[in-house]
Amino acid sequence: MLRRANQQIVFLSIPFIAIGIVLFPQYWSIFISLFIYILSFSIMSSNSGFPQVLSPALLFFIFYTIFIYAGSVILAATESKYVLLYIATSSIISFSLGVFCISKVKGFHALKEFEIYLSRPIVNNWHNAWFLNSFIFLFFITLIMVWMYFKTYGVPLLSEDIQRARTQAIHGSDYYIHFVNILLPFVALTLLARAFFSPSLITKLFTYLFSIFTALCLVATAFRSPILHFFIMVIFLSQFLRGFALKRLFIYGCTGFIILSILTILRRFKGTAEDFDFVFFNLLIPRLFHRIILVNPLNVTKISEFIPSAAPYMLGKSYIMDIATVAPGPDVGFAGYMTEQAVRVGRTAMTPTLVGELYANFGLVGLPIGMFLSGCAVHYLFIWFLRQKRTIGTTVFFSCVSLWLSKLVMSGWGRTLVIYLFPITITYLLLEMSSRLRIRRTQY
Repeated sequence: MLRRANQQIVFLSIPFIAIGIVLFPQYWSIFISLFIYILSFSIMSSNSGFPQVLSPALLFFIFYTIFIYAGSVILAATESKYVLLYIATSSIISFSLGVFCISKVKGFHALKEFEIYLSRPIVNNWHNAWFLNSFIFLFFITLIMVWMYFKTYGVPLLSEDIQRARTQAIHGSDYYIHFVNILLPFVALTLLARAFFSPSLITKLFTYLFSIFTALCLVATAFRSPILHFFIMVIFLSQFLRGFALKRLFIYGCTGFIILSILTILRRFKGTAEDFDFVFFNLLIPRLFHRIILVNPLNVTKISEFIPSAAPYMLGKSYIMDIATVAPGPDVGFAGYMTEQAVRVGRTAMTPTLVGELYANFGLVGLPIGMFLSGCAVHYLFIWFLRQKRTIGTTVFFSCVSLWLSKLVMSGWGRTLVIYLFPITITYLLLEMSSRLRIRRTQY
């Protein structure tokens, strides 16, 4: 039924696209792009179980639509940026075809397999003494590092100059920010998953309070994305434990948008003498529209204008550069390099984006190939997870991984692997190993 409905949407769009081309022939390439986008959406929704299942590939598609494709269409229509339109269109259809191909190769039917996954009992494998000792160690080390972050840099959200305070904090010579943005949410998700099994009201209360504490710490950094990341992780965790619900997605989405708006207002309003009403009504909406819809496509345009005219294709060099971002301090990876070359929009460091990263390395020819392989990789990992034994450990781990796979849209493979997936994977493997150890009792 779902596949047939998607096919009908594609066929019904054809006459509208044709009429648009006839009435506005100067925009024919935009209408062709829109048709390819509709086709991509049909392929994606048919192979990801939309709207009953939220897969990392589907969330990637949603992020891509908001942060890359929408702005590319607008810029093509208003500023004739047709190279950008080609990059955006070829990338999304290539990614969708990658999802389609891996589904066929693996014999994957999203709705059926997700129902089977939920029908299997979930095993609380993170419960023995070795695991508890390891997790308690992780818990307190994370809290100490979070405390050190705020002790060293203060609370950026309460600073007189929020913009300067938050950038100084991430350019410090330490790893504190990684504990705040990566390991603190992981600890909170582990507690939430364990509370799912616990009948104790005290345990559940402590878990909810710690989750609120985590959210407040993420907001206090004055960055907009970490708190949204945490919400998305919780959505994935809830889906893998109880099934997906559009209602929860709507609630978390609205809450995240409100927090995003508040942080945007505070970062612009605090420390200035401007009237709040002026900031809210005249700056908030244009600023959000520019930051969410236009900035990333403009950054991709800047990269395409810089490479290969001013610098050669990087041919994988950006991934080697991103390895250096493991060390604390200024960003010396691909994003930092592009920022130093002034290949950015605005005053802050540029967001590399996956399409920008692939284009900078492999050009217009390698870009769709890279997006196709990315679609294969992201969807393969989701299929692998659904076919694994259903345990607390894998559920918490893949709830985090699902977010970072979706966020490839913004971060690219280099930064995602080095900064996000590597520490999460190492932490998960250590906890998983500790959960399989057994205490030997000596008999006398």
